[in-house]
Amino acid sequence: MSDEYEMKLSEVADGALQEQFNVEHQRVVQNMFDRNTKAKAKRKITIELEYVPNEQRELANLTLNVKSKLAPAESVPTSLMIGADGDGQVVGKELRSGIRGQTYFDDDSVKKDDGEKIYDFKKARDE
Repeated sequence: MSDEYEMKLSEVADGALQEQFNVEHQRVVQNMFDRNTKAKAKRKITIELEYVPNEQRELANLTLNVKSKLAPAESVPTSLMIGADGDGQVVGKELRSGIRGQTYFDDDSVKKDDGEKIYDFKKARDE
């Protein structure tokens, strides 16, 4: 085939195909760098060109689509305390202490089971 009939992918739709590829490529690279995803998971970029010719077969509409398949973030388990406040509003807070109702030490403070600071050692020292 002669070079004059070749279609350069970087020039399709005034460069839109190349631009879309670059965007998806960046998403894939960022996903590979994300430590919340599995390092060895496969990622994929799909370039789809859809051709729809007219009845006379002298023109065709070309639709392009570039999409990526990324590695999902790995799941992270936690526990949620569920209850109602004084107004009867249902609330949920993450359990931080490991056991409901238990306080715990964190850096320079004592915290309630939901992480709310109840005593600050630093502040007490400064007073």
